[in-house]
Amino acid sequence: MHAITDHHNLVRVTHPNIIAELIYATVNNFTHQQLYPSNTPLYLHKNVAQHLYDAADECATHGLYLKIWDAYRPLSMQRKMWEIIPDERYVSNPAKGGYHTRGCALDVTLCDKNGTNLAMPSDFDCFDERAHTTNFDQLPDDIKKNVLLLKTIMEQHGFTQNNYEWWHFDFLPLEKFPVLAISFEQLDV
Repeated sequence: MHAITDHHNLVRVTHPNIIAELIYATVNNFTHQQLYPSNTPLYLHKNVAQHLYDAADECATHGLYLKIWDAYRPLSMQRKMWEIIPDERYVSNPAKGGYHTRGCALDVTLCDKNGTNLAMPSDFDCFDERAHTTNFDQLPDDIKKNVLLLKTIMEQHGFTQNNYEWWHFDFLPLEKFPVLAISFEQLDV
């Protein structure tokens, strides 16, 4: 078990080229439950947020925006997700801490200025091989171009793409960030 702390360096993520659409603040997610309060802001570790801002600036040079589906996730929410999908390819085991619970991971896609998502290999929270990065070579050219652009931009700014979820990017090393059990309500004070 990793040390859990209430001390954090989380910051609210705001940037003109980032659209927040927190999926878990709705029932339109794999749990079919609203896990986050409505209008929950995005939070990331402050050092990770700066790298994300740099990636968003680069997206702007392509006329695109980053749409964020998830960022910091309280440990209590990670436990709920694990109860539903106890498969470490898709949901981090809360006993190991995970990435989202540290504020160093995000689920992201590319969209146009109207917020319309670019075509990607699968929907968000697709738990099968369509979401795996090993399938990129088999994709139609337009989808391959989009997902490789997302991967390139994120990796140029220090993020690493998850092998099982094309939308999931981590800022490593994991051990650099403590597991956080801070609720959104506590952060929003």
